[in-house]
Amino acid sequence: MTKEVIREAEETTGAVEPFKSGLTWRSFLALLYASIVLMPAALFAELVTGIGIAAVGMPVIGFVAVYLAAEIARLAGASLTKQELFIIWSHSLIATGGTIAMTFINALYFRSISPVSWAFFKEGKPLPLVIPDWYAPPPTSDVLRLRTLFHPDFMVPVALYTSIYFLTWRGLYAIKGFINYQIFAIGEKLPFPISQVQAETCLTLADREPRKYDLLMVTAFLAAFYAFVTYFLPYGLGLPQIIPIPWVDLNPSIERSLPGASFGIGTDIISLAVGMMLPFNVVLSMLIGSVAVWLIGNPLLVSYGQIEYRPGMDIALIYQRSTLQFWAFPSIGLAVAAGVVPLLLRPKQFASALRSLTKITGESKQFGLISIKYLIILFLAISGVLFGLAVWLTRFPWYYMALLIFGWSFLAPMIATRSYGETGLSISVPYVTQTTILLSGYQGADIWFSPVDLGSAGGSDLAGWFKVCELTRTTISSWLKAWVIITPIAWALSFLYVELFWKIAPIPSATYPATNIVWPVNVINSALWITGAVGLTGSQISILYSFIIGSAIALANQFLHIPVSLIAIWAGTSSAIPPVITMTLGGVISRIIVWKWGSAAWNRDRTTIVAGIFLGQSIVLTLAVGGTMLVKSLWPLPF
Repeated sequence: MTKEVIREAEETTGAVEPFKSGLTWRSFLALLYASIVLMPAALFAELVTGIGIAAVGMPVIGFVAVYLAAEIARLAGASLTKQELFIIWSHSLIATGGTIAMTFINALYFRSISPVSWAFFKEGKPLPLVIPDWYAPPPTSDVLRLRTLFHPDFMVPVALYTSIYFLTWRGLYAIKGFINYQIFAIGEKLPFPISQVQAETCLTLADREPRKYDLLMVTAFLAAFYAFVTYFLPYGLGLPQIIPIPWVDLNPSIERSLPGASFGIGTDIISLAVGMMLPFNVVLSMLIGSVAVWLIGNPLLVSYGQIEYRPGMDIALIYQRSTLQFWAFPSIGLAVAAGVVPLLLRPKQFASALRSLTKITGESKQFGLISIKYLIILFLAISGVLFGLAVWLTRFPWYYMALLIFGWSFLAPMIATRSYGETGLSISVPYVTQTTILLSGYQGADIWFSPVDLGSAGGSDLAGWFKVCELTRTTISSWLKAWVIITPIAWALSFLYVELFWKIAPIPSATYPATNIVWPVNVINSALWITGAVGLTGSQISILYSFIIGSAIALANQFLHIPVSLIAIWAGTSSAIPPVITMTLGGVISRIIVWKWGSAAWNRDRTTIVAGIFLGQSIVLTLAVGGTMLVKSLWPLPF
């Protein structure tokens, strides 16, 4: 930790609590339970509903696992420490969300199952015929008849992708997480609102201070009641849906006056809770960005014939088509401005954050920080290995490959981390890699299926986890050890569970309806890029102009002190409008509470209330998934 953070902690508590390991035999057993028992529930939920309850963006499993562990330990008379609870909370998401085996089913579907793939051509041949065998088994493989992952045709894809994924996800992402944590959590002192909620859950369950614990349980009960009506009745019991999920679509009300516009209200209470946590200027900045694109920009684009529109298009379809046809390119320029320009405007702060990583003090060593010198060496070494593999596999021009692997893959997590640190939303910049590939003039197909990360925002989530380590006084080293230990266990179990679900019924199929809906759309979107059907006319100009506009906003914020957040504006433009509307309602509720009861009371209880909302909805969602599994598992039976 830096001296500034240590000093703040001393002023608040009078003493600095030492960092402790959260990896114990008790937390490890809880993670095993999550892997064995909760993983199939998370996997089934994604197959049936499309809801990723083990995703960092919707951490349902994390709240359920940590609450169960805390209550079982309390009943056994041996309460868990906040460090143990945090390890359970964070790594239960990794343990249950590590269904890497689904990657290979998805790849097989793209190449050999989906009829949509055969409608697209590359190099004069149907797309499945030019996809390499190291990506997925060919259409002639017996895998399609046997429905098994344990087949020789899967050996090369599984060996190649799992080894590269482990090197990338558990090596390179950790390095970028360290760097971005130091820049944005320590250097810029961004609030990381969701990290505060996660830490508060662990602290309240560990300390069990009566007032906070009661408040947590009351808000959890209220949120659970809402989630019962929203999720459990339709998914757990199969009753008619009362509240639309994920939003109320109001497009039919405005399509005559504003053709192409989108408007709706998100029905997920988590969005409301996030809005209550965020500074109000951040919420308003997101609203400005979302309204500018989806209520104002889209109708203008329709009037000039720039995007496809026909009456009756819903929010999801308008979001997908207009992003693909226009907004993806301005989003790139605006995101780069949001991620880079604020750092350039505060060079001393940026340099100070990096310098603090050159001298690791005793407190920093105890926490688990690593010198920036070693981080850069490791980043270059691992990226160099991945660069060589990617060029060898795909024959993609090395200079464009270097731009993506050494350049954009370093910058993209910085943008996502700033977004997550300010707004609680970790949003990736869309289509940068795809645009770069098309602009390179490369005509082959292999690069589109490369196992090497060519520029995702990977590592930004780790900066958030390290922030929770700081707040719960958990050593980063113990967090990373648990990460490395649970990964092979979770990955191995994922093959067994995916195999089981695949044996029960084909994937996709009516038994797993979300795959029937989502997977064909994903194939179309990918195939449009691979075959060059996406037009790039004017893309460079759009990127440049949006970068200039973003830079102007950043300059106005810095020198004129206009209270807007550039990264929040970009987050608003990149998100569908209904969740932003709901977050704005949460922000308004927050301001009303401050007006009624004062900022001191609200600041004291806000994080606990929001944590209760997360906890209540998470428990009911998990129960709803259990009910869905019970009902759906009866369908394939022959009696």
